[in-house]
Amino acid sequence: MADTILEVRDLSITFFTKQGRLPTVDGLSFSLERGETLGIVGESGCGKTTTIQSVIRLIEPTDGRIWLNGQDFRAMKGEELKRARQKLGGAEPTRENLKKVSDYLARRGYGWDEISGALDRLREEEWE
Repeated sequence: MADTILEVRDLSITFFTKQGRLPTVDGLSFSLERGETLGIVGESGCGKTTTIQSVIRLIEPTDGRIWLNGQDFRAMKGEELKRARQKLGGAEPTRENLKKVSDYLARRGYGWDEISGALDRLREEEWE
């Protein structure tokens, strides 16, 4: 029997911009077994990066469930979340990563107040 290390079920991500509601990912499900490699492919703008950012919770999903090694990843906070992120590849809010997030949000029509709020939330996390 395979050992599931990451399971994503019914993941949905919707952005709310000045232009209105922008559904980006709708009902995505996948799992990753120990020893497997997962590739996400698709056209430019189809939600690949948004999916990964949501799975590691740099962007909070609108809906869906994420389990990491059988634990509810969406319920994790603080030190537990930090350790879990490190297991997924160590998403740290370096200056470069924060700039990427702000550029990404700006391209999707977010205003400075929304971008600034998102960056502040990322900085408040305990990442050391």
